[in-house]
Amino acid sequence: MAVTAAQVKALREKTGAGMMDCKKALVEANGDEEKAIEILRKKGLAKAAKKADRNAAEGRVEVYISPDYKKGSIVEVNCETDFVAKTDEFVEFVKEIVKTVNVNDINDVNELMSAKFGSATFEEELKIKIAKIGENIVVRRMATIKADDNGIVNGYIHAGGRVGVLVAAACDKPEVCEAIKDTLRDIAMHIAAMKPLYLNPESVPAEVIEKEKEIAREQLLKEGKPENVLDKIIPGKIKKFYQEVCLTEQEYVKAEKKESVAEALNKAAKAAGGSAKLVDFVRFEVGEGLVKTGCNIADEVAKALGE
Repeated sequence: MAVTAAQVKALREKTGAGMMDCKKALVEANGDEEKAIEILRKKGLAKAAKKADRNAAEGRVEVYISPDYKKGSIVEVNCETDFVAKTDEFVEFVKEIVKTVNVNDINDVNELMSAKFGSATFEEELKIKIAKIGENIVVRRMATIKADDNGIVNGYIHAGGRVGVLVAAACDKPEVCEAIKDTLRDIAMHIAAMKPLYLNPESVPAEVIEKEKEIAREQLLKEGKPENVLDKIIPGKIKKFYQEVCLTEQEYVKAEKKESVAEALNKAAKAAGGSAKLVDFVRFEVGEGLVKTGCNIADEVAKALGE
């Protein structure tokens, strides 16, 4: 049957597929739009499967904070090239993903795959997006922080989505949480820049501390320090270690005068007539731990011609 330009345009707007692909699908479906969408989905699945083994080490981190600042979510979504990672389509896709994770209390990637996303499941929409963009896309990881009644969550995105942070605090009363909202975002910026490994000294594993003590002891002995003074020097070394790796102990990058992150938060809370403490944080950086494989143009062309 004859397919009109208006039908093709409407299908393209719904699916994002190419004009010719939409026209062929409508012809095959005898003008039935729903059947044409199904045909395009199936073709999308086939195209996406061919790209599933391709290296995806670029991408974007995005955060979503609930309107009441009681729940924050963060995701890392990877693609193959920095070019695609910066496109409006990819950026909006990642923002939709993190909002879906937050609103629906999704805890892992497997749960996300079966979740409703637009007019289909996320897995179906993901594979259509892969087919349309032409690169492998992987939801690598996600996390959500929920605040208690007298708690607050805020976040920050840095360097065009290369780094994302969530951070949470507990307050002694609700009005303090509202007052420290901006300070908490500034602390998220601090986390993005300073890369703390632990929340506070209490959260550092005992085996890590023992290893640091052992390293400090060996260094001091090599410097010629006598054995009987080591136990007096090592605590100072451990304190310095805490200041390097623990968020609460790090020197706050936005402080006008020298103060720790914990002190900066306490000062903001005190100004509002109360107290607050940091209770959790998450920091994602695109591609952490992933190996980037170079793209050989000749090989890519050969593969394309062979398809």
